[in-house]
Amino acid sequence: MSRIILVVDYGTSNVRVNAVDAENGSTVASNSIKYRPVTTEPGYCELDAESMWESTQECMQRTVADINWQKDEVYGVSFSFFGDSMIPVDSSGNAVHNLFLCFDPRGAEEAKEINEKVGTERILKLIGDVYESGCTGAKILYFKRHMKELDERTAKYYTIQQFILRKLGMSDVNDVTMACRKSMLDNEKKEWAGELLEAVGITREQLGDIVEPTEVLGTIKKFGRVEFPYEIQVCPGAHDSDCGYVGLGVGTDPDINTAEVAGTFDHIGMIVKGYVNCHRDHPDKDIWSGCGPLKDTSSCLSAYATSGALLEWFMTEIIGNAEQETYRELWSRTSFDGTGTVSLGPMFLQGEGEIKGLSITTTKYELFQAVIEMLTFETRRCIELCEMADAKGIHTVRIGGGGAREDKWVQLRADITGRTYQRTEELESSALGAAMLASVGFGIYSSIEKAGSSMVRLQKAFEPDPHVKHLYEDRYLAYLKEYYS
Repeated sequence: MSRIILVVDYGTSNVRVNAVDAENGSTVASNSIKYRPVTTEPGYCELDAESMWESTQECMQRTVADINWQKDEVYGVSFSFFGDSMIPVDSSGNAVHNLFLCFDPRGAEEAKEINEKVGTERILKLIGDVYESGCTGAKILYFKRHMKELDERTAKYYTIQQFILRKLGMSDVNDVTMACRKSMLDNEKKEWAGELLEAVGITREQLGDIVEPTEVLGTIKKFGRVEFPYEIQVCPGAHDSDCGYVGLGVGTDPDINTAEVAGTFDHIGMIVKGYVNCHRDHPDKDIWSGCGPLKDTSSCLSAYATSGALLEWFMTEIIGNAEQETYRELWSRTSFDGTGTVSLGPMFLQGEGEIKGLSITTTKYELFQAVIEMLTFETRRCIELCEMADAKGIHTVRIGGGGAREDKWVQLRADITGRTYQRTEELESSALGAAMLASVGFGIYSSIEKAGSSMVRLQKAFEPDPHVKHLYEDRYLAYLKEYYS
């Protein structure tokens, strides 16, 4: 008999429901459904929250049908969520407008105002960053000012976590990691920061209570229209990058302090004991921290925000398709020896991305090589930033996510960074981490360490080649000087 935990994993482009075996961390059933961004005006980035809920129910129904409920025991459901989002809801928890994604540019002026009103040093101390348009507080203030008729119908400001929990009849709570993503939490005290709430013009009640990711919120026998044979428990889950670190063994394996969750965002991070404020301590560096998914911890991370998205854009718009056969052909025809003449600048999110060194003889393989090399340079840069948060240094990196599937790319990461890379058996690391956290809450394991020893399994190790690192060293240093000095 398998002990199953259902995990609903929300990305910015799709929802996936995995049935995870708590005995060994394997995925016994999985289904996903894509959803499309809503663009009400050029540049705006929204998602239809009610449509996402419909897609989630459909995805859940498919996965439930793949489970042998007589043979296996389903303990409950947990979640992995993208962060930095805002859904205005009415008193019944129904969306009064679409979900605002962090990529949406609205809120830039409001962010400047909040910085001036509260003070950047004070904000940096509270939330570990300064305000920008992607911050939820800035989005709320924009909504209150520019969409007043809708705001009059708004009772609370939810994340996708709260929205879904409310749909299930649970309390509309924030786990500590998702509370951080609202950019109004005093991370050290783990409570809402009154100064920021006052600047935005909202109350604590409009943001919701704060709980740990392992807390059991209650039981359900229905997930929307999907009925279960018996009642199962519900845990709130956590932010996807935090779940990903746990699912890769960070915080459970004493020999591993760093993980890379390679997806649309390329997250490089670690979980450290106690409270740290990385960006306050290193304000000129791209490293941040917040409340960790494990008790009395902080998550420290650096990230390249458009990694998988940039690669998909390149495949779709430049190559012409993103089919797996096309990927395989490009990988088979590309050699990574440091001699390429084409290079990319990394500022695609800012609208300043560039491709340099093109000629009339440049091939698609050289272009592909340049994209992969730039993304791997960003991985090394993020690892070196994360080392600031741990005096032990980073010697081994665990990797999961869709970007970890290709051996050649994982080996290049090891070569360029000079670190050993370990790929786990289960690449859906965020879903696995959410299941591990829930397995403690549901009482399957007495500690997250015991969950990790059973559920995190290694597939393959990639040792760095010092010769390849040497071939790329001058190019990497020149890259840093050109774009980050």
